[in-house]
Amino acid sequence: MATLKSTEYTTASAGTGAKNAPTSWSGVTYRYAQYTGAVTTSDVVHMMVIPAGVRILPQSFVIISDLEASSTVDVGYAAHTTQSTGAAVAVDVNAFCTVIAADSARTVTHFHESTTHDTGYVTTGEMILTFSMPAGEAVSGDTFDFHIMYADPN
Repeated sequence: MATLKSTEYTTASAGTGAKNAPTSWSGVTYRYAQYTGAVTTSDVVHMMVIPAGVRILPQSFVIISDLEASSTVDVGYAAHTTQSTGAAVAVDVNAFCTVIAADSARTVTHFHESTTHDTGYVTTGEMILTFSMPAGEAVSGDTFDFHIMYADPN
């Protein structure tokens, strides 16, 4: 019987000091934000500021109340600037979640479900977490609850 190693175990045991992503950093910060109200397809809602240089963990999630018929939600970030070079980072409306179908029941979606950032997303500059609705609408009593976890390398 052979002894096999995962890619992560091979990296960790190679003696090079290399670490797998994500690694344990100094701790995890939990942040919460809620938006309640009407949203249309032309709106972008700014939820919270995320600091530069942290890894947004894929376990972060959004809970969306039962929206109107055919409603979908994207989760991304606003345009911002990288801290190290000052280069512009373009808006990405669906960096974390794309076309969440939220029209039939309370929907819970983790950030890894879009498969874009399975090991998390490292912010290069202070950024604003956003959501928008590519289809449908939310009415005054609809809620969007964001539970964001990120690790700091310091």
